[in-house]
Amino acid sequence: MKDIQTLKYGNIQLEYYCFGSGTETVVALHGFGQTGKVFEPLGERFKVISITLPHHGRSDYSGKPLLVEEFVSSLEALLEREGVDKFQLWGYSTGGRVGLCCA
Repeated sequence: MKDIQTLKYGNIQLEYYCFGSGTETVVALHGFGQTGKVFEPLGERFKVISITLPHHGRSDYSGKPLLVEEFVSSLEALLEREGVDKFQLWGYSTGGRVGLCCA
C-alpha cells in the first residue's frame, strides 16, 4: 500500500490513501472508529481512494461538532485535489451515511 498522504482541509490535516491499479476507481468510506486503510484488499482489483474521515485515525479533529456535512465537504475537497470525477462510491456505517449525502 502507498504511504499515507495528507490533505489540508480548512484548519485540519486529513489522511488518505490512493492505491491499486484497476481500471475502475472506487472511493471508499470507512465506518465509525476505523480508517481508510481498512480497504487495502480492494487494491487488488480497483484503483482505490480512501479518506480517513475527520477525528478518525491520523486525521485531525477541528474541535467542532462532527457533522456529516463536514465529512461530505472534506470528501469533495479530496476528489477535487485528485481530479476524480467518475467513480463508484462505497461506504458502510458512518461512511455509508456520508455516501448517501453525496448522492
